[in-house]
Amino acid sequence: MHPTHGGDIYNNTVSHDFSVNINPLGCPMEVKSAIAAAIQRLGEYPDPEQKAVRNALASWLGIRPEKLICAAGASQIFTALMSLLRPSCVLMTAPCFGGYKYAAHGIEGCVIKRHGLLEEEGFKLTERILDDITDEVDVCFLCNPNNPTGVITEDELLFKILKRCRETGTVLIMDECFIELSGSGNSLLSCIDEYDMLYVVRAYTKLLAIPGVRFGYVLSCKKNISDLADHLPEWALSVFAEAAGTAGTELLKEGEYLNISLKLIQQEREYLVNELTAIGIKVFPSDGNFLLLKCDKDLYSALLKRRILIRDCSDFNGLAKVFYRIAVKEHEENRILVNALKEVL
Repeated sequence: MHPTHGGDIYNNTVSHDFSVNINPLGCPMEVKSAIAAAIQRLGEYPDPEQKAVRNALASWLGIRPEKLICAAGASQIFTALMSLLRPSCVLMTAPCFGGYKYAAHGIEGCVIKRHGLLEEEGFKLTERILDDITDEVDVCFLCNPNNPTGVITEDELLFKILKRCRETGTVLIMDECFIELSGSGNSLLSCIDEYDMLYVVRAYTKLLAIPGVRFGYVLSCKKNISDLADHLPEWALSVFAEAAGTAGTELLKEGEYLNISLKLIQQEREYLVNELTAIGIKVFPSDGNFLLLKCDKDLYSALLKRRILIRDCSDFNGLAKVFYRIAVKEHEENRILVNALKEVL
């Protein structure tokens, strides 16, 4: 069974979708234009070596193109990594993104261990996880900032986790799909050569607001990327994803789009925290473009009646029915959500 995600607009009547955490600025015109122009390539196969987009990413990130490969979203990468690594035991936090569990379930006999994040600690990752990274753990999935909590892990702890994984022979898959939208520098990208058991996964799904295109990439040492390529489709990217990835990377390299995005997210996140706290909803601290909420009332059903969709987090391991996740959007939509919540409560 596929994991549950936000964005279920196909089974609900929705005017405002707060259940998916994409960039509130929306897809940039430069990326839309590149996708539209790619229709001229409908009669062509995509480049199986992904040269243009890999070179663009390598230039932006300051690495060699052979240390990365692209695929149809982070989800395809997680599945391919499981196919490559064939783990017997996988460790992940609770709560965390459901896609890791889905990918691990594709490996027969794979056991999933959970490291519980505590509400009283604000769902922050702490040094307690080091005790759960043992010799029996083949793969550890971590997300930074974590989904659905939005909490960034401190650099010092990240390096301790890396060293612990090296000691135990554990592969670390670090999901950084939200890291650019958090404005944090806590990336493990600079460690991919020193730690050959490290994979860093990113995507443009949220950053460029293109979930319908499916574009992600993974970074690791040259040998790991070469081995992983054998577990991905020969043409992992469509011509549309190629075009979006290349144009999007050039835009991100310029910096203005990302700077405006971060300023908007910080401003609107603060607005939502203040407004929701004032009406009695518990809001957990977040470094990302989304917020985890706690409320005894059934906010999901009440808001859906008003055609507003939020993420019911009761299916996240480690969370209960009283937890919800909302995206940080542009001010007018955030204001509509706040007013609706005031009516509900």
